[in-house]
This record gives sequence, structure tokens and C-alpha cells, in this order.
Amino acid sequence: MHYRYAYVSGNVIISRTAIRVTRYPPPIGPRDPALMRELLRLAFDVGDDTPLIYIDPDTV
Repeated sequence: MHYRYAYVSGNVIISRTAIRVTRYPPPIGPRDPALMRELLRLAFDVGDDTPLIYIDPDTV
């Protein structure tokens, strides 16, 4: 498994890739709806059927 991270607007964004499939958990940090929308767009652009994992109601 390969992990990458970025620090964006006070949040940590993590991606993990295994067997050429990339997935993302929600950002870690202050709630930022615009950042969450951008992460969703990115996840659907590069991921598979389930690109975003561990979404809780407070995150969206």
C-alpha cells in the first residue's frame, strides 16, 4: 500500500493506493465544505466505484 498526503487550508489530505486503486478518507482538520467538494471531485476523477471512504454525517 502506498500513502500520500498534502496539507491544504489547515487540513491534511491523505490518499492510499493499493493494487492501482486510489482511495481517500475525508480531510483531517477544520470543517471546510469547499475543500470536501474538491476532494470528492478529485476522488471520483482518479478512484474506482468507491473512491471516498469513512464519510460520517458531520463531514459532509
